[in-house]
Amino acid sequence: MRFGYISQDRKKEWEKLVKFEPTSGYLQSFFWTQFLNNLGWTTFKIGIFEKEELIGGAIIGKFTYSKSVNILYIPEGPILPYKDKKAEELFEGLISEIDKIANLSGANLTTHLRIEPKLTHLPKYFKRFQKAPTDQQPLRTI
Repeated sequence: MRFGYISQDRKKEWEKLVKFEPTSGYLQSFFWTQFLNNLGWTTFKIGIFEKEELIGGAIIGKFTYSKSVNILYIPEGPILPYKDKKAEELFEGLISEIDKIANLSGANLTTHLRIEPKLTHLPKYFKRFQKAPTDQQPLRTI
C-alpha cells in the first residue's frame, strides 16, 4: 500500500469512491475542492492506493485565518475501509501524510485538524482526537 496525490486522471475513480462510501459525501468531491479554492482555501488530495487501486484517502482543506496561522479540515472524511482489519494502519498512515501538510511550528502554524467522517460510532483509534463541541456537518438535520 502507498499514499500519494490524487491526480485529475483519478477524478472519476475518486468520485465513484465518494459516491458509494456511506461514511462520506459531496464535501469530499473534486467539485467541493474547486468551491473551497474559490473561497481562498488551499486543498490537498491524498489517496490510499493498494497496488494501483484507489481504496481511500481524504480531501483536506487548509484555511489560513491570519498571516501565520491555519487550520486543516476534512469534512465527511477521511474515506477508509472502516470494517477492514487494516483500517487503523491506513488511518495512521494517512495521518502521517497529513502531518507533512501541517506545519506544527514555524511561519505558518497549523493549530488543529478537524475530521468529520459520517460515522455513528467512532473507531477506538480515533481516541487521540478530542471531540469538538459542535459538528460542522451533522449526521442528521431536521
